[in-house]
Amino acid sequence: MPGRYGRVEDLGVKQGPFYVLFLSDMPAILLETGFLTNRDDARRLRDPKYIESLADMIADGLVRYRDSAQTIALGGAP
Repeated sequence: MPGRYGRVEDLGVKQGPFYVLFLSDMPAILLETGFLTNRDDARRLRDPKYIESLADMIADGLVRYRDSAQTIALGGAP
């Protein structure tokens, strides 16, 4: 994705008392895929191919998380 859309800065993992995360009884994630107040992000977020690419990467990450959790539950290394 960086080649087509330019550099997208990874702001890293943050922790905080976000209601959707803090008061959940299940694993939860909160994703920020861009900021509409950022001109470059807003342009990217109007592109259906960019949105599709984001969706694919999010799905891949969820599959990796699921697979690593199953491995750990079965007694293997992550």
